[in-house]
Amino acid sequence: MQWLSAITTHRPSRLWKIALAATLWTAASTGAPRLAHAGSGHAAASSQASAARRIVGYVPAWERGNGYLPGQIDFGVVTTVAHFAVTPLPDGTLAPPDWGPFPDPALVTRAHATGASIVLVIGGDHPAATRGFAAVVQPELRPIFVAQVRALVDADGYDGIDLDWEFPHDAAARDGLTDVVAALRAALGPTRTLSLSVPASGFWGEWFDVAALAPNVDWFGVMTYGLSGPSWDDHSDSNAALFPGRSGEASVDTAVSYYVGRGAPPEKLLVGLPFFGQRFDDATALHQPLKHSGGTTISYPEVLDLVAEGWAEQWDPVTSVPFLTAPAAPGLVSYDDPRSFGAKCSYVRTHALGGVLLWHVGQDLRNGAQPLLAAAGACR
Repeated sequence: MQWLSAITTHRPSRLWKIALAATLWTAASTGAPRLAHAGSGHAAASSQASAARRIVGYVPAWERGNGYLPGQIDFGVVTTVAHFAVTPLPDGTLAPPDWGPFPDPALVTRAHATGASIVLVIGGDHPAATRGFAAVVQPELRPIFVAQVRALVDADGYDGIDLDWEFPHDAAARDGLTDVVAALRAALGPTRTLSLSVPASGFWGEWFDVAALAPNVDWFGVMTYGLSGPSWDDHSDSNAALFPGRSGEASVDTAVSYYVGRGAPPEKLLVGLPFFGQRFDDATALHQPLKHSGGTTISYPEVLDLVAEGWAEQWDPVTSVPFLTAPAAPGLVSYDDPRSFGAKCSYVRTHALGGVLLWHVGQDLRNGAQPLLAAAGACR
C-alpha cells in the first residue's frame, strides 16, 4: 500500500489547526494553560465493565474508499472500531492515508451512536511506519509525537489509539517503545484507551517489554493470523491455527502461552481472527515442506469461489481450522470459517481472555452477507 511521504501535502488548513493544538498541548504539559479537550466526550472502552470482552474490528480507510459504509458494520458484534491508519513520520508528525476518507466523521459518529468506541490506529506493516516509529521513540522527538497524537485524537473524536509497530528489533527500540507508551498514557488520560498490536511469537515478541508495558495499555492485540504463507514459510502450515498441528507450528495457543509467560494479564490479551486465508500452489496437504513459494493471500469470498469451482472443503481436528484442496493439480488453502471462529471464541471464553481482533471488517462481504463478522459475535 502507498502512504503519504509528508503530512503537509494533505488537507493543510485542517492539519495546521491540529499542529497548533499540538503546540498548545505541549505547552500545557510543561505548566502553561492547558488545551481544552475537544474530543467527543465519550468514555473509552476502559470504562466498560471489567467482565466485558472486546471485539475490535479493524476498518481500513481503503475499505471505506471502496464503498464499505459505517451502517454495514454490525455493532451488535463490534464493540470497538480500529480506524486504520495514520503513519508516524521521522519528524514526529503523522501522515494520513490517501486511499480512503480521512478524517472520517461518518464512521466516528456511527460508532458513538451505537454505543461503541473508536480508536485511531497508528502504524502498519510497511517501511514508512517502521522508520517513523524508530524515530519518534527517541527522547528528542517523543514530546512532538505525543502532542501530535493527542491533538489528532481530540480533533477527530477518537476514544483512544492503537499502536502497530512491526516491529521493534533491538533493546534500544524496546526501551523507547516502553517510554513512549508511558508518555502517551499520561497524555491520553484515564478515559481513553491505549493498545498495542504485537506479533504472535517470540521471534519479534522478545523486543516488547510486556511486563513493563502492561500497566499502561488496555489490551495487547496478538496478531494470530498470517502465521504461515507461501512466500515466508518452509511448510504449508495453517494461516491461523488454534493449536499446533506439528512441532514448531505457530498457533493461537502458543501465542497466548508466550504472552502470559511474559507477564501479560490474560484479560488484556486479544487474539486475532482473520477474514483471509493463504493459498499454497505447490502443496497437496497441510504441513508439507515447501520447495517453492507459489501462492498468495486470498479473501474469504475468494475462498468461497474456489469451493464453487470444486475445491474440497476439509477440517483439521488438531488445529481446529478448515482447509481446501484442489480437485486435480496441487493446491491448498488454509483459512478460517464460522466454525473455526466458534472454536476460537470458545477458547477465548475458557481462558478468560480479553476478546478478539477482526482483520479486517468488510473483507468477508458478499451479496449483503458478512458470515465471519456474524460468527465473531460468539466471542462477546
